[in-house]
Amino acid sequence: MGGGGGGGSGADLRVSAKEKATMQNLNDRLSTYLEKVPSLEVANGELELKISQFLERKASPSARDYSGFYATLQHKVRDMCPRWQEHSMMTSQHVKTW
Repeated sequence: MGGGGGGGSGADLRVSAKEKATMQNLNDRLSTYLEKVPSLEVANGELELKISQFLERKASPSARDYSGFYATLQHKVRDMCPRWQEHSMMTSQHVKTW
């Protein structure tokens, strides 16, 4: 019986050697990935910062320059004020005649 057990033991050694090589390969791959993690974290942080700055610029009211529109509106209001006053006077005169 001892001899039969020894034969099985030899096959186990071959599987163990193959498993050891597989584990070493996986360990090497894991080590490579773990070495990349810090640089990926730094790059991710930089991208997050750029994204938040971009969104801040797009969303903030100061990012929009409406000064040209305000100048045009101010000019239009100045043009319209005399007309509004004239219309108001005409309306009040019309009301008085009733």
